[in-house]
Amino acid sequence: MQKIISLDLLNATSAAAKTSPRQRKNYNFHVVDTDVCQRSLNAIEPEIYIPPHCHLHPTKAESIIILRGRIGVLFFNADGEVTDKARLQPQSAY
Repeated sequence: MQKIISLDLLNATSAAAKTSPRQRKNYNFHVVDTDVCQRSLNAIEPEIYIPPHCHLHPTKAESIIILRGRIGVLFFNADGEVTDKARLQPQSAY
């Protein structure tokens, strides 16, 4: 089943994040958490901190595509030391 990331979906997910106690909201494109391929749209309100996490399973990967706004990201090595940082934001308006 195809799902389109429309402006309406972005706005609805952002609105849900604003009213969430954690100030963030996921819109899952996968049906169940056991699906092999999991894709989510994440709306995060400004000033929210997401703690570092690591996917220990060798086949799990994570990609981040910024559709609007910006986010600061820290990269860590296996010892928990920061190895790099980046500010991610869209390159052009939509």
